[in-house]
Amino acid sequence: MSEPTLTVDIKQNEPGFQLEAAFTLSAGITALIGRSGAGKSMLLDTLAGLRTPHQGTIKFGSTYLFDAAAKINEPPERRHIGYVFQTGRLMPHLSVAGNLQFGSRRARQNTPLASLDEIISLLDLGHILERRPHHLSGGERQRVAIGRALLSAPRLMLMDEPLANLDPARRAELMPFLETIQHRFALPILYVSHNMDEVLRLADKVLVLKKGKLAAQGSVADVLNDPKIQHYLLGSATQFEPETILEVQGEERDGSVLHLKTALGTFTVPHAKSMPPTPRLRIQARDVILSRSEISGLSIRNALACTIKSITAVEPGQVDIELLAVTKETTSQQNAFPLWARITQAAASDLNLTQGASCWAYIKASALVPQSSKVTIL
Repeated sequence: MSEPTLTVDIKQNEPGFQLEAAFTLSAGITALIGRSGAGKSMLLDTLAGLRTPHQGTIKFGSTYLFDAAAKINEPPERRHIGYVFQTGRLMPHLSVAGNLQFGSRRARQNTPLASLDEIISLLDLGHILERRPHHLSGGERQRVAIGRALLSAPRLMLMDEPLANLDPARRAELMPFLETIQHRFALPILYVSHNMDEVLRLADKVLVLKKGKLAAQGSVADVLNDPKIQHYLLGSATQFEPETILEVQGEERDGSVLHLKTALGTFTVPHAKSMPPTPRLRIQARDVILSRSEISGLSIRNALACTIKSITAVEPGQVDIELLAVTKETTSQQNAFPLWARITQAAASDLNLTQGASCWAYIKASALVPQSSKVTIL
């Protein structure tokens, strides 16, 4: 049985704004990211049937939800799409159990993804079933909203910044539930977020929306390692700091450290019980130390031989250096992996760093621990 796939190719005109999007979604979490006003919520509303495109098609498998030419436009209640908003939007007059049962009734004749009892257990809702929404914490409200959406037997889930209104502690509590849903149900999930840590932890793929148009789409590492995309997402030249995203291909525990295999070689990071499961490492430019020659006797465990590809001056008094790292996995400059370092202009001058020069990059293990860096998309 093939995976359910959503295929979208639409154009929508609004006063002063045009949305154009063509993409496919398969099982797993696809992050939809972009600056405020890029059209992310408009796109979700359009998929849900709350807005109508002027041109194009939306289909799930071979079933059309919308076809402008054929005049097909299924209403929201017949699209079988679960929609989770920032605030949950629970029915205030119903208990948690009542809200969940409302989701079950929306499933109609469709095969449920799981039983009511399974969803209650999966999302740890058993102890709050009799409470009304105003007696719930923000994280509890969102868990109920997610449960209600799952009980409606959706073939697609839309999540519009479901963690945005939660404090860091509540956000950390809810993330494992989202990961469980991702692995438990073979659903396409389109997930809007302004928080890069959520994207790196949860997403399989990324769509980048810029002024109503898709600026990039693909794997998390491929898209987010593009300096132009990073610059667009994170802001002006003074705010922007390039970084490298690495997919972890395997791991080996060695006492208090983990050895993580990536396209840039094997990195050593501290192992902590509280460290969230993550398929990726994030190397920020500020955490890369440069030397013209290999240095012995350092406590820094991660060292890479590099060639300087470019040097760009940034304010105030700093330079961003794009490096090409050659490892056992990337044995030539043609398939070398990009890495970024940000150092002062004075340091670059003292080291006589120039385009094409060789150097060594050192990354502290502590800088590689997957943790909340509080980086958000503007």
